[in-house]
Amino acid sequence: ALKRDGTIRVWGADDFYQSTPPNNLTDIVSITATLDQCMVVFSNGKVRTWGRDHLNQSTTPEGLSLASGGASGSMHSLMLRRDGIVVGWGANPDGQLTPPAGLNDAVAISSRGRHNLAIRSNGTVIGWGLGDSGQTAVPFEARNARMIAAGDEHSLVLRQNEDYPAFSSPSLMIGRVGTELSHQLTVANANVTAYSAMFLPEGLSLGPLSGLISGPLM
Repeated sequence: ALKRDGTIRVWGADDFYQSTPPNNLTDIVSITATLDQCMVVFSNGKVRTWGRDHLNQSTTPEGLSLASGGASGSMHSLMLRRDGIVVGWGANPDGQLTPPAGLNDAVAISSRGRHNLAIRSNGTVIGWGLGDSGQTAVPFEARNARMIAAGDEHSLVLRQNEDYPAFSSPSLMIGRVGTELSHQLTVANANVTAYSAMFLPEGLSLGPLSGLISGPLM
């Protein structure tokens, strides 16, 4: 569980120390976990993995930065960079570490088993890796995607109704404690007349007419 103060709480099986996170993990903005591995993304764009590492899936390569999200399969790990590039490490028997050519505009990723999914900036979904059960054969109807989820041998996509109001701005605000943050909310398919928010972190405020979240991260 990711707590509001940027720390985590882990519990359950610990045979590969997946429930024993490294000490002093703070400023976390994103988490993901599999059967025997965990990954976190920090506000500075760095990532950290721990747990089972027999195929180097928990050995984070040096120099990784600019992360906006992460995902883990049964023998590999993925990182989504803020520029839309997907980077992977671990084992690659089914091409799960080889993103499709031209995938440079990903906005969300998901992994499970030995395959991956990504949502592209145009709302289409692409899959790669093991596809023996059709889990990477994304149907044409899987467009206007809002969310994706990869299972061991299947895949899911939550579509956005084109006429239904929805936030079109990034869902993740990334910043560092002690710095100024500015995040503009935008809504598709609606004429917004006022914005309101609950449970904003201390120091942040939302402009009721502009939709701008701003202020110092405390």
